[in-house]
Amino acid sequence: MAEPLTSKRKQQELKVELEKRINERDDTLPELVSALSKVSDTSTRDEIAKQSVKYFFVILTLLIVGIPTYNAAVSGDSNFDSLRLSLPDLMQQYGSILGPVLGFVIGYYFKSKD
Repeated sequence: MAEPLTSKRKQQELKVELEKRINERDDTLPELVSALSKVSDTSTRDEIAKQSVKYFFVILTLLIVGIPTYNAAVSGDSNFDSLRLSLPDLMQQYGSILGPVLGFVIGYYFKSKD
């Protein structure tokens, strides 16, 4: 988990170096701008992957906790028996809809690790 911190730190160091070289009008400026762009892309990719995985599991937790709670609330009255939700069916739908999206995001994240 130290990777994003070093990426942010490295990005800040490159920005400082870029400002110095702009002031000095050095010939290696294009190389520095390219390096800064790569660090920025990597930190953005890290953040997107972390947020996607985090929210995938937050929603999964809400489903696992919320559906039985909802079923317990509506099962007290026989008029609402038809409103009960099936946890296995909803988990299967959730996984089939958002699972590929999560897989795509994680694949995009590891693209930078080559």
